[in-house]
Parts: sequence; C-alpha cells; structure tokens
Amino acid sequence: MAEPWAVSDAITNRLWSFEAMDADLETELHNLGDLNKQFGNGFTSFQGSDTFNISEELQADDTAFFTFPDDHTLEVPSLTLLNAAMRVAQQLNVSDIIWDMTAISPFYQGLHHSDSDSSLSPPSLDSGLSTSRPSPTNSSLQMDPNELPLHLQPTRTQRLIAHHPLLDLLPWPSTRDKMIQVFNLPVHMRPSNAQDPMGLVRFVYDMEDESGEGVLVTGQNPFEPGTWEIGQLLFEKWWWAFDTAVVESSNRSRKNRGKAKLVIRG
Repeated sequence: MAEPWAVSDAITNRLWSFEAMDADLETELHNLGDLNKQFGNGFTSFQGSDTFNISEELQADDTAFFTFPDDHTLEVPSLTLLNAAMRVAQQLNVSDIIWDMTAISPFYQGLHHSDSDSSLSPPSLDSGLSTSRPSPTNSSLQMDPNELPLHLQPTRTQRLIAHHPLLDLLPWPSTRDKMIQVFNLPVHMRPSNAQDPMGLVRFVYDMEDESGEGVLVTGQNPFEPGTWEIGQLLFEKWWWAFDTAVVESSNRSRKNRGKAKLVIRG
C-alpha cells in the first residue's frame, strides 16, 4: 500500500499536467481567434475592393505552382485549311465574295466574239494552263493574273465557264477544271454527288472534315502546292476530280505520317 505522501505527490503532479494542457489549449484557441480575425479583415477588404477578382487570384496562384509547355501548337485541320484558303482568296482578290453563293468568279470573261477563232477551242477535261492568247482584262478583277503563282493562274476553263470563286482557291489546275466543267453539265450527266443542288456546298463541307481526311494543309506557305493534300473522305466521294499526280503527291505525304494510301471503298 502506497504511503499517503506518495499519493499526495501523484495527485499534485496530475493537477499540474491538467493545468499545463489547459494553458496550451487556451494559447491555441487564442491563435485561432487571431487567424479568424485576420481572415475576416482580409475578406472584408476584398469585398470592399472594386479591383479584386477571385478568378485572377486563383489563376495567379496556379501559375506559381504549375507550368505548361508552350513549344507545341495543336493544329485543327479545318481551321488550318480556312486560314490557308483565306490567304489564297486575298491573293486572288476574291475574299469579299467567296461567301456569296450567287457570286461569279471574276476570272470568268465569257467567249467574246473577237475570240471565236481557232486559238480558243472549247475547254476540255485535259488540265493545264491556257496556252491561247489572253482575253481582255476583266475590270472587276483589279489585278494582273500573270502576277499570281503559276498554279493559281486562271486556266482557259476558268475564263470561259462561269463558276463560283470558291473553285478558284483549289491549288490544282486540273481539279479546278474538272469541277467547273462537271458542274456546268446538265444535272443528269453529272456524278451523283454533283447532282445535288447544294453539291458545291457539300464539296466544301467535305474539304473541311474535322478529322483531317478532307483537305489538309501543312507548312506555313499555302501558295506552295505541295503543302496541300487530299484525305480519304474527300477522295472517296470526289475521286473523279483528282488526277493521278494529286493522288500520288497526297499518298507520299500520308506515308510520311504513317497513314494508309487513298482508296475507293465499295
């Protein structure tokens, strides 16, 4: 049995320990109260400030802890194509009319009586730039076609057959000729996808395929024909508009990116 004095000392020590715990707890509560007071004062100052923006504060805080690589740009095929097409349209001076579905290309000059000799035979499906003497300058064009890159200079078909200026943007003269001539045929003589009254719109829509299987433009120079290539979706629907050289060039680019060759399914 413990001595009375030993029990008394144990009780005293226990009481001192409780008092110490109470003191520590009181200190912590005091510190917490100070933090709450500071937070409240700060929040009040934020509320009273017209310039405080919680989104900006959070964004600034995030950027202090996270960094993101900025050396790679994600390309969206349809937007890349649109940018390239608009640059070409500006060069051709048709950017103001390409969205008008009733517009006629300023390259079109018609068959003038003064040109009705043997030097101007009717256009054929054979592609290539016109080797005949040039027609009188179209005042609405306000530019010299001879100043354009060779592959964008108007062909005889473009000058003799009325067509929409969207077709002038295509970088392949043979494709421009075929599209213009096919859409100039009676409806029942056209390929099925060109018989639709909105056929040209559908062609443009297929060019803008979001997966990149319409028309893909790579590189920074849209005036270089080699930077344009056709994809599987466009080729499968409009194969008759593209000659062998266009298909082979596109296949070479696709092979370099690990893509399968263009094929006509079914």
